[in-house]
Amino acid sequence: IALPPVAAPFEQSLRASLAWILVNREGPRIQPGPRCYRRSWIRDGVLTGSALAEMGFADELAEFMRWYAPFQYEDGRVPCGVDRHGIDRAVEHDSHGQFVFGIAEHARLTGDATLLRELWPRVLRAVDAIAELRAERTGEAFRGDPRFGLLPESISHEGYSSNPVHAYWDDFFAVRALADAAESAALAGDPNTAGGIGELRDAMRRDLHASIALAMERHGIDFLPGSVELGDFDPTSTAIALDPCGEGSRLPQAALVRTFARYLEEFEARRRGEHHLDAYTPYEIRSAVALLRLDWKERALALLDWLVGDQRPTAWRQWPEVSTRDPRAPRFLGDLPHGWVASSFVRTLRRLVAYEDDEAGVLVLGAGVPEAWVREAPGVRVRRLPTHFGPLDLELLAEGDDRVRARLGGECRPPGGFVLASPFARPLTGVTVDRRAVALDAPDRIRLATGARDVELLYTSR
Repeated sequence: IALPPVAAPFEQSLRASLAWILVNREGPRIQPGPRCYRRSWIRDGVLTGSALAEMGFADELAEFMRWYAPFQYEDGRVPCGVDRHGIDRAVEHDSHGQFVFGIAEHARLTGDATLLRELWPRVLRAVDAIAELRAERTGEAFRGDPRFGLLPESISHEGYSSNPVHAYWDDFFAVRALADAAESAALAGDPNTAGGIGELRDAMRRDLHASIALAMERHGIDFLPGSVELGDFDPTSTAIALDPCGEGSRLPQAALVRTFARYLEEFEARRRGEHHLDAYTPYEIRSAVALLRLDWKERALALLDWLVGDQRPTAWRQWPEVSTRDPRAPRFLGDLPHGWVASSFVRTLRRLVAYEDDEAGVLVLGAGVPEAWVREAPGVRVRRLPTHFGPLDLELLAEGDDRVRARLGGECRPPGGFVLASPFARPLTGVTVDRRAVALDAPDRIRLATGARDVELLYTSR
């Protein structure tokens, strides 16, 4: 991804983030930092590794998965972390789902099923572990209880370390893993397992969403809770339900909107210096993806502009794990640079340019590209960007005040085609695709067939 000079802080941050992630590696081990966090978590490693793979560094993800896989327990559970002293035996139940997701995501982004086939027996063991853990909450004693059908208590969220709870973070990743395993079975050469895994996915998905509704009712809340017991407001964690877990369309939409509307209210208060907290975690970058998925482009960009402006030190183009209102305050900052925060930025910037709607088989283009980025030559340029549908080439550049030209190339073949979002705030007045006028179906985006190559977005001149 190459951006014009006006977007230099974003492009510099992208390149620096990739570099810091690679600097923090030790051999195949992806780890958040070299000092405080000199260890590998499957959570950080898979999400960071998938960010690398989205930018063409797929070998690093494969190396990490191959290194981590032998630490899987005999019963299929996946340990949360490993360091030079061995396995961390803390009870964290997001790890089983993340392990499966990392393997499946490598196959999707590369089109190469070698790793998937090699580790498929371990994928099935992780699926069995999810099934067995979930079964602990499906007895008659849990009927009518929001814990029904979920994974057991966990401390996978740092805020739960003193008191394990039923964390929806774990369950979203479990459902993601079951969906991945069911969809990957044929590619792995084991199509007969797809049906059973798919049934398990559907059952757990039903129970998960029923649990959320019941927990909201019991806590009397209008936002999506982070856990059953606490009914806690935690949008940074909830954001993963949309991406990478793909459950956004199944969530109660009013609660989803309220969750991120409230997040924005608190963010704006903090930006004005009116919030009671004097510190925050830059993991909040994940919320920008949720805002983008909600079609709140300008709000997503405002959040990212502020976060990029709050890098410390600025010239390093990175974030610590914890940022304070007073940058010289003597308090814990975590590792600087922090690899998992860096990976969140990489994933977010990539989605400004392109993200997958896997359910529709569509690649969405330019949903987060601001007008300024296409007004300045050479615009936004993408070369061989890995996607679930093949590598993408893309150019977006304004040609005057009344048109933007998009050129598509590469081997990207989404079965449902492309959705190209308008970078201008003004409504479209017309579109040509390969020099032929086509009908508009929305004022701010256009559906394109897979074979489209040259697109003009037309506007009324100011």
